[in-house]
Amino acid sequence: MPSLCSAKLSSRGCGALCALIAIPLLPEYFAPVLAVLSLILTLTDCRREGRPLRTGALAPYLTVYIVYTAAGALYSENSLSCGAIAAMWLLMVCVYFTLVNLLTTRERLLCFLQLLTLAVGLMGLMACVEYLVNLCFPGAIPLQFWDPLDEWVYRLSPIPIHLKSAGLRVGATFSNPNIFAEAMVMMLPFSLYCVTGAEKPKQRYLYLGCLLLGVIGTMFSFSRGSFFALFAMTVAYIVLNLGYILHNRRLLISVLCGVLLILVFLTLIPNPITDRLETLDSNDVSIRERIRIWNAGATVFWSRLPENLSEVFTLLNVRHLLFGIGAGTENTTRILLQAGVAGAPHLHNLFLQLLAEGGVISLGLIVALILRMAWTQIWLRFHGKQAYFFFSTMLTMLCGSMLFSLVEFLFLCPKLVGIFLMCAALSDAADCCLGNGTLRPLPQGLIPFCGKRTDNKPQT
Repeated sequence: MPSLCSAKLSSRGCGALCALIAIPLLPEYFAPVLAVLSLILTLTDCRREGRPLRTGALAPYLTVYIVYTAAGALYSENSLSCGAIAAMWLLMVCVYFTLVNLLTTRERLLCFLQLLTLAVGLMGLMACVEYLVNLCFPGAIPLQFWDPLDEWVYRLSPIPIHLKSAGLRVGATFSNPNIFAEAMVMMLPFSLYCVTGAEKPKQRYLYLGCLLLGVIGTMFSFSRGSFFALFAMTVAYIVLNLGYILHNRRLLISVLCGVLLILVFLTLIPNPITDRLETLDSNDVSIRERIRIWNAGATVFWSRLPENLSEVFTLLNVRHLLFGIGAGTENTTRILLQAGVAGAPHLHNLFLQLLAEGGVISLGLIVALILRMAWTQIWLRFHGKQAYFFFSTMLTMLCGSMLFSLVEFLFLCPKLVGIFLMCAALSDAADCCLGNGTLRPLPQGLIPFCGKRTDNKPQT
């Protein structure tokens, strides 16, 4: 695996990648700023080298989704909330355009994944420290690293923001343990890719340590959705790479060591993790609450829950089914309050939330984008071992994230949206670096100054 120096990035390119890596590490409100900063640095780099800004196969899906979300402000009862979500996506999509324009070689792609793996390890370490210190000395340090700063900033917000959760549940650099777990589920598979692709033992042990810290830190979030997502990702990765694992001693040893260390950890951890799993039945408060939220969310499309097949059609609100009520948790919270459910910021299901916000059109666009990502990776697997490993990594990520999305909302905040767009950009970048995909240049007049050289150096 190449070193960071072999990526041959300019200082602006390095700065752009560092800004993106900082998105999961810094507070939520810095994410849009970092995304825009990364694109500005990338545009400057493109301008200096005289090359146009390029887009990948997923750009049309993202563009249509953002435009459609913004159009929802025309009919939404809370146009401000709808417009805010569209603005968030418009700012965070800078992450996608930055990565597809910088990760143009295999070395750059792998080096970005190395940086992402180190960030995963750091966040996992912070989560472990937060849990263990508060276990021994309750209240000694915040369970969310940026909590003191968050409290001060959120007091200035005109909209009340309450993201804390009860109990000894850590969030590392995120403002909520569930959000932390969702982000880690999306990033952890890429750490596994670095472990399997490392050529030197020291590198492999470093990335394996980051991976294990990330997994253990995610468990300390005590999010049961993440437990099942981690299990599903483990099974998916082993099944997809079973042939390689059985015939590659190094990979087999890495997998066995990782599984063994996780099993040892599970035998040594305090009872709360096992308690969270043992209470997983129909009487569990969290499960009952989610069922209430899902039933209440259904009132977006029906005035009441249908009792027979004929009522499914007679009570159906076709307008809401097609176009939704507008994006933003303020819109869905209003529906939940009308149905008697208080304190829920969203519908705790990505697909139901998308259907409520933008109808079948919004849901169809995101499903089409996810299927396009999967389809790209399926074709990528025929282009050698590294391409196959990336294919299995991306499908593992999609498997875990979509399973987790059945009980959480993957697009709740800028950091989650930014990490999802990183995954989308990595899919397109890998298709070009490891496969035979191509990037399409944007028209030069669309982005000011892009494509014009500022010096007399020849283009390369």
